[in-house]
Amino acid sequence: PEDARVLYRAPKGKVFIGADYVQAEAVVVAYLCLDTVLMKMFKDSFGMPPSLRKKNYDIHRYTASIMYEIPVDEVTPAQRRVGKTLRHACNYAAGPATVAERLGVTLSQARALLDRYYEKNHLLKSWHMRIQQQLRQNRTLINLFGRRHRFLGRWGDALFREAYAYIPQSSVGDLLNISAESFYRAHGNEFDVCIQLHDAIYVAAEPERVDRCIRLMREHMIREIPVNNETMIIDVDFKVGEYWGDMEELDIDWRQ
Repeated sequence: PEDARVLYRAPKGKVFIGADYVQAEAVVVAYLCLDTVLMKMFKDSFGMPPSLRKKNYDIHRYTASIMYEIPVDEVTPAQRRVGKTLRHACNYAAGPATVAERLGVTLSQARALLDRYYEKNHLLKSWHMRIQQQLRQNRTLINLFGRRHRFLGRWGDALFREAYAYIPQSSVGDLLNISAESFYRAHGNEFDVCIQLHDAIYVAAEPERVDRCIRLMREHMIREIPVNNETMIIDVDFKVGEYWGDMEELDIDWRQ
């Protein structure tokens, strides 16, 4: 749990370095849907410092601006929250009850928001239909790294939601494991690889070696992945701190 992470302190004389893939599953879904607008946003913001990317390439503000048909700079924090919640929920076809609970609205309001979201994001629905068609053929999906999974559950929405999530979630997990193993094999005698956590790797290093560690981690984590005749790259952000639950985000511009 987030509130328990303050209990974990780096070994004496070292600090934790966290390397997080940036909006990893959202990037994968955008490429699977062939959403050229989002793909361009992720490409254009690659290597930007987090402060600049969040200001000019905020996917959740963009989502809200499309839904409410207003300029991005006019999106309110409440509207952004709606956009963020719906994007996370709708990527894997969450139902109105889930949306209602997360936003604190009624079921009828949640249904209206979902209808509006899908109306503005028709490519997502098309991708969901392609997943269902693949399930009808052989109940098997293959993720971006060639890992197969056969879905044997009862036919219906629960099975579909599991299938929608498989390729993005398993691909991000495989990407992280490949990167962590690569970094460990090359530099495990120099830095302490502590844990991998779905879309992040945590390493312990001496403060004076943080810059070197960050550069090496990025080299191993940035990988070109072919998706639908495109080349996908997921960016990485870094944070540093003595305690796992109290780490400072580094505002690095990798384009320089």
